[in-house]
Amino acid sequence: MSHTAYRILVVDDDTSILFLLRKMLEKEQHVPLCAESAFQALSILEREPVDMILSDIAMPKMDGLEFLRRVKHIKPHVPVVIMTADPNLPRVKLALQDGALDFLEKPFDLDRIFQSIHRYASIRLTSRVISLQDRSILLVSTSEKKQPQLTRSLLSTRGTVTTMRDPEEALQFAQNGPVDLVVYAMGNAVPNPNFFTQIATLHPAAKTIFVAEQYDGNQMNSLIGAAHVDSIVFKNKNFSEADLAIAVRKLFSQDIFGIEKYMCWGFEPIQHTTQHTDDRFKFIEIMSEYLRTLKISGRFISRMENVADEFLSNALYNAPVDEAGRSLYRETERTKGRACTEREKCLLSYVYDGRYFGLAIQDNFGSLTKEQVFRGIKRCLDEEGAPARKRGGAGLGLYLSFLTLNKFIINIQPGVRTEMIGLCNVRSSMKDFDLLDKSLSIFVEP
Repeated sequence: MSHTAYRILVVDDDTSILFLLRKMLEKEQHVPLCAESAFQALSILEREPVDMILSDIAMPKMDGLEFLRRVKHIKPHVPVVIMTADPNLPRVKLALQDGALDFLEKPFDLDRIFQSIHRYASIRLTSRVISLQDRSILLVSTSEKKQPQLTRSLLSTRGTVTTMRDPEEALQFAQNGPVDLVVYAMGNAVPNPNFFTQIATLHPAAKTIFVAEQYDGNQMNSLIGAAHVDSIVFKNKNFSEADLAIAVRKLFSQDIFGIEKYMCWGFEPIQHTTQHTDDRFKFIEIMSEYLRTLKISGRFISRMENVADEFLSNALYNAPVDEAGRSLYRETERTKGRACTEREKCLLSYVYDGRYFGLAIQDNFGSLTKEQVFRGIKRCLDEEGAPARKRGGAGLGLYLSFLTLNKFIINIQPGVRTEMIGLCNVRSSMKDFDLLDKSLSIFVEP
């Protein structure tokens, strides 16, 4: 079996659990490091490199919660997943709040163990491959409650993190030293676009991520007006530290394409290539039938059909340009079908990993720009931040897709290809959907 071998620290006072997990990990060619107590595990951490920790929550003398807190103090970049026989224990909730990325319920589901290992251990491996150790990260945050969570996520990238509470102080800091990334987390206040403009003036190559408490149209309008923001995250009760760390690494990576970066390991996407513009109707129906076999809610299916239609229409009609950059089909009636040339063929991918349904469309032109996306979405916001549905025009479809999805990612290799990725948490109820995190991220490959 060919895959990455990870060094996994397993901590449990039950020796039978240690024996079982050691055999399972060795069979999959991973390297298990086993500890019968939290104290022994801390000793191992001091002398051994570790990609991920699997820790029991209920242990004598030092329990898993205290162990987690110590790990986050001495090795903040190492992902921790806790193990428990009772996921409803208050300590499990506290552990997730304190930085554990997930939990595994006993008795173990073997598939879920290896999905977790691939998803979270790869974060640590990525931090070794994509070294941000020399990067200067400036975190601007007024929230004392949320600041530790954001700091942990940024420290996991191994960059140097400087925290400021006041934007003016942050600008003074930026005037006197290097800044590679700014993470701006100022609660629900409408940000001052001049802040981002000044950062871009001082450090033209710096990347910017804005983190808000919840989706707000006025904030969105102000941020898009700034045009210097690379990623916008609206975090509610289920904010993922891992997702923020992945976004940071992608901003500095030269490997930005692929829906698999957001899915659990082992779930291969289903793919279709368009030969004709009318194929989009057939492929959307095939995708919908796939979701129906998974017993996904009809309302979610309808949402994803709309997103797929928008993504495909954009790839088939808006993306194609001639050598001078002039649009070939933007003004063409969508009811008029045509056969696709080799370059006009686009790739549709979709996959469900038990948590998110992911959809991706890739074209072969790379004609979309970050500025076009932001201008188009801004055109759909009125003064109150509501979508101007009656106006229609460019950008409306992208804006409505953003509202529909939990995560909207656009990857661009200028002049070569564009990939739009949409992720939707189909396990949540429609009632709870608006409480989940939302993000809009644009990555441009150099």
